[in-house]
Amino acid sequence: MPKNHIKEIKKAFRILLDNEYRNPFQIYVDGSFLKVADRLQNGTSIFLNLFPKQPNLFITKCEFKKYTNFKKSEKLGDLSGHVQIINCECENDSCHLNLFNIKKENKHHYIIASCSFSILKKCVSSNICTITFKNSIPILNVCNLRRKDFDKKGAFISRGELQRLENRFNK
Repeated sequence: MPKNHIKEIKKAFRILLDNEYRNPFQIYVDGSFLKVADRLQNGTSIFLNLFPKQPNLFITKCEFKKYTNFKKSEKLGDLSGHVQIINCECENDSCHLNLFNIKKENKHHYIIASCSFSILKKCVSSNICTITFKNSIPILNVCNLRRKDFDKKGAFISRGELQRLENRFNK
């Protein structure tokens, strides 16, 4: 992987940690992402080595069923062994990730791993962090998240909070 991509990914992880994302990261994976990771030569090791600790990977039961139907002729990939299967509330087998009831607040700090353009578009519009593969290189999109500033004691404060404090004490 090129050095500039490694540097961008490390910067993105620092931004995520500054914005209260927990390590190990919680990642919802869909079938398209697993398919692409299986096609790559070292897709599993590339993906898992991005993270400081082993991430928690989740997939819905219907997405995993679609993935296994696709991979029936071949052996399942390595990454599918790291994924926890969760139940979903859909009536039929056409649950397309459902965004797992993740709202704009995203209070549990989930990251969506997908290679489907429609899902990535929904995630970007609702400001949810995503991971995808482009030209066999993992891309981590942190949307509108930014690094937080430090106060003199070293604790994190947001830009708005810093501005309010400056306005209060500069009067």
